[in-house]
Amino acid sequence: MRIRYGLPFFAFSCLFTFFLGLCLAKAEPAVFWASDPVEPGEVVLFAGVDLDEISNVQVRRLQDSIGSSGQDLLDLPSQIVERSGTSIKVKLPADIPSGVIAYELLMRRGNSILGLLNGPTIYWRQGDLGADASPGGWVRVMGRNISRGNGAILLLKPAQGAPVQLNKIIGDLWDAQFELPKDLPMGSYSLELWNGQGDVRAVAPVGQLLVRSKIGFPDHWVDAREFGARGNAKDDDTESIRAALRKLEQLGGGTLFIPRGTYLLSGQLTIPRYVVVHGESSKLSVLLLKDAEAPPSPLIQGRSDFRLENFTIMTTRHGHVVSGGFLADGQIVEAANIGIDRLTIRASMFRGHLKTEQAATFLTAAMTRSPPRGPDMIRLAGENISITNSDIYGSVNPLYLQSPRFSVVRGNRFAIGRYGWYSITNPDGFIMEDNEIYGVDQEGSGGGINTLFGPGRAIAQNVLMKNNKFSLLMGQDAEGITSDGPGGCYYGPVLIVRGTKTAKLMQKSSEEPGCRRAGGLAILSGYGVGAYAGVSKIEGDVVSLTESFPVTTNETSVAVLTPMHRRYVLVGNEFRDAGVAIQFYGSSWDQIAVGNSSTRTGGMIVDGRSYGKYYQPALYTQFLDNSIEAGTVGGLTFYVPADAVLKAMGSPVPPNTAPLVRGVIMRKNRLRGNATIEIQGKDGINPSIVDAIIEHNSVEDVDVGVKIDAGATRVLIGENFFKRTKVPTVNQQKH
Repeated sequence: MRIRYGLPFFAFSCLFTFFLGLCLAKAEPAVFWASDPVEPGEVVLFAGVDLDEISNVQVRRLQDSIGSSGQDLLDLPSQIVERSGTSIKVKLPADIPSGVIAYELLMRRGNSILGLLNGPTIYWRQGDLGADASPGGWVRVMGRNISRGNGAILLLKPAQGAPVQLNKIIGDLWDAQFELPKDLPMGSYSLELWNGQGDVRAVAPVGQLLVRSKIGFPDHWVDAREFGARGNAKDDDTESIRAALRKLEQLGGGTLFIPRGTYLLSGQLTIPRYVVVHGESSKLSVLLLKDAEAPPSPLIQGRSDFRLENFTIMTTRHGHVVSGGFLADGQIVEAANIGIDRLTIRASMFRGHLKTEQAATFLTAAMTRSPPRGPDMIRLAGENISITNSDIYGSVNPLYLQSPRFSVVRGNRFAIGRYGWYSITNPDGFIMEDNEIYGVDQEGSGGGINTLFGPGRAIAQNVLMKNNKFSLLMGQDAEGITSDGPGGCYYGPVLIVRGTKTAKLMQKSSEEPGCRRAGGLAILSGYGVGAYAGVSKIEGDVVSLTESFPVTTNETSVAVLTPMHRRYVLVGNEFRDAGVAIQFYGSSWDQIAVGNSSTRTGGMIVDGRSYGKYYQPALYTQFLDNSIEAGTVGGLTFYVPADAVLKAMGSPVPPNTAPLVRGVIMRKNRLRGNATIEIQGKDGINPSIVDAIIEHNSVEDVDVGVKIDAGATRVLIGENFFKRTKVPTVNQQKH
């Protein structure tokens, strides 16, 4: 089916021909994504434009020396396995040494494209102060190929003087942490990363880092008992603790000490800026909320620059428990530096011998009073949020973060209650590691990263979720980690010039309220397909982009504006008993799932689709070295006789006929028992999945090992390994 654009598009074509005639005359092949990390004998996918002009590929392994660009170790031809105008697949020589590889894509007319494989691809960096770092603190760099070989080196270059060289403290291919010297002069530094392999050509810019002193809270110390608090679990201590907090506010901040005891509360506590609430121990210091028909929501409220540490909160009926960065009506404020450490929450509105009707009444009241999705145990917004070493158990949702920037959630236990979930909304620079997320109610769901709420752009990006454990997520969608965000506001022709940060829409975009929140622009079909950029602003038909666009569009180029989920690094997470372990749902760009394990879940999925009336393509997804076991559950929460899957899925909806999933790598995954690799494009007329590589996976104890339907094209099936598999491969793709 041809898309009919009418007179506006005809005018656009004329304008484009006049405006870009010179540019088109000089059009050259270009690469804007390559699939690494990659090892000898494996296949690389290059995505770009005019790649059918490439006639030959040369690769050479670089010497490992940060200070030189000496003689390369080897110069070898590579095999072009598959070629089209938008992609080429190249098999590296099996005898090239592992490391940073320089490639040269040679064109028929004599020019070439140069680049590196396995060199650092920087997603973002953050420090112990959020966006900044302090002397004696740390800075962490995330992305692909961050630390290889003997380990990464970070160079800090001041405006004047010699650079400072830092060796990694911990690190792997996906992130590395560096410790700053305690005597490091404060100021702005330019950062460069060498990942331990390659020469000076493999040194990558990381951006600027401001090194500054920590902004310590005032050292005033106030004891709650000095203001009349008794901590005997009988007398109401609310007003006494409020008086102590008011005193600290008058002093400009400080520490409120909660000695051993159980302090009965009947109302909300408001934490002033620069105040730390510090208990003697989470086992000894308890704040107990008195049961009431209409409990305060939240129980503890702060706006910015406060900390809670070393005590326990206990409640029966409750609303939100701890809130920071929000106004009373739920709107977010400019907040920063909110910390929670060694906090225990035990909040259950279902305590006691409740009748079914009572439990339902309590839950309904709590859900109504505590938007958007019921009571949150912790709900925070802002920059440099830190939640560490805490144990959070509540009736509904353990964790809701709105627009966390340069934030860390580490070493906690989060229990998901009735109809509950965990929600990370619109993050940008977010680390969640070494946590346990588990269901304690059979109607509890899972959670993930989304763009569902908030006033800002629908952008969720730069996320590291590492070494977390997810289990017993049985209710509703039951997702371990999912990306989610319906909607969009445009599908039509677009004018963009390569290297610029402005796009001109050639048709009217949607007037729906959520349209102007769209966070990303991608070329869905035509020239430049697969190119994308973030969106910073939409004004009429002009879209401001967050980065330079990699290609000049032409009259065939069709773009979409959607929420943007990109650069998630999901590493080493464990999933047990859930609907699906990992799901990239809808608009999802440059995503990585590596070294994760799944037991009794539906598996791991990337799904490009029409979502909320708009097309949301999935671009460039890598599933590497994951394991799926005991896959008899199927998707969502239904115990149906379905295998688990490692799956790419496209869901075509007219009038679009272009693929919605592009660039999928499935390599070195292990599927053990009722789990299959599947490429499902559904539509046999217009394939909705293009350019996938399936190689070096092992599959055992299943009916079909690899299944590709007629809705896919240009899927390369390399060497895979099968045991006790009735049919190793079913390949119905269209070439």
